[in-house]
Amino acid sequence: MPGTKRKGKGNAWYFEVTAGTDFAGKPVRYNRTFHGTEKQAEKALARFYIDCEDGRARKESAATVSQMCDEVLTSLAITLKKNTIKGYISCKKRIDSSIGKRKAAKLTPKNIQAWINSMAKDGLSPKSIQNIYSFLRMCYDTYGQWGIIQASPCHHVKLPKKENKESRYYTSDEVNMLLKALGCTESDEINLKAAILLQLFGGLRKGEALGLDWEDIDMDTGVINVHRSRYHKNGGGVYEDTPKSDKSNRTVALPKEIITELRSLKTHQLEQKLKLSDKYINSPAVIQNENGTPLSPQHLYRWFKSFSENHGLPWVGLHGLRHTHASMLAYMGAEAVQVSARLGHSQLSTTLNIYTHLFDNRDKHLADGLSDIFIKAK
Repeated sequence: MPGTKRKGKGNAWYFEVTAGTDFAGKPVRYNRTFHGTEKQAEKALARFYIDCEDGRARKESAATVSQMCDEVLTSLAITLKKNTIKGYISCKKRIDSSIGKRKAAKLTPKNIQAWINSMAKDGLSPKSIQNIYSFLRMCYDTYGQWGIIQASPCHHVKLPKKENKESRYYTSDEVNMLLKALGCTESDEINLKAAILLQLFGGLRKGEALGLDWEDIDMDTGVINVHRSRYHKNGGGVYEDTPKSDKSNRTVALPKEIITELRSLKTHQLEQKLKLSDKYINSPAVIQNENGTPLSPQHLYRWFKSFSENHGLPWVGLHGLRHTHASMLAYMGAEAVQVSARLGHSQLSTTLNIYTHLFDNRDKHLADGLSDIFIKAK
């Protein structure tokens, strides 16, 4: 009979079938465990052999969950953004410390559910659990596409419900406080001031504001071209990458006052270049350190944190400036689709999910309008 069987403990039988070759021309061996009588084992082996010959059987991988994640990350590295990889590596650390040593092919949905529950008991936030689970599911799905495992255990499980936290942003009075405080900044802080203004009045993400080069700004039209982001590099410095999504590549018109600030910034940098001479690093970045190198996101974060505390401003974070921009647009009567395009969201639903509270009043205005025109008038 094609294939071999070997008796194990109790009624266990171990099958081995050789069928076909791999890309290097080496024979491919398939193994399976069966429980039953010897007569049943012979019939099962025959069926197993046919499955192997027809390509329906898959080799059971001996890879651990950690090894699977490493393999998938290495394979997909050239297609993923560096910032995405950083996030995945962070997720993998949690996996390594919990289920990393388990055989990937042996885990079941029940095991995955227990793992999710344990993370929740450890106090991990629903968002963090979602991110870690999504990464593991992506790895399992990739392994399945490669034909290494038959089925992913990352299905039919329940995740903790996400908390709907309202985005933090400045009120109109606080925006006025912020602008007044920025007006008192020292000359050596003009780069940092410009970064805050770009996020506040352009709705840019932190990395997008820091990713702007001077060639991306049309001073005459007041329009900037967003197609690059700069992020913190482990070990120090910054690195460049494309924005978060395709729709993040966009043009954004700025108020003329912000363009005036950028002109002043350009003049300051030219003065610095003359002052430092050959010690000045001639970076094309709009937001720079005083020596001309691109500004680090961490430096901007620390400065704005201290700046907010010193001027009695509530801490909304750098991303809160982007939320503030959205709230200003909604206050002016902008439609959700306009806000979405300006912020560079990949989908309109993203805008609506994040800023539902901003557009609730707009819906109330519509209801009042229906009342005034069609009900009260009648």
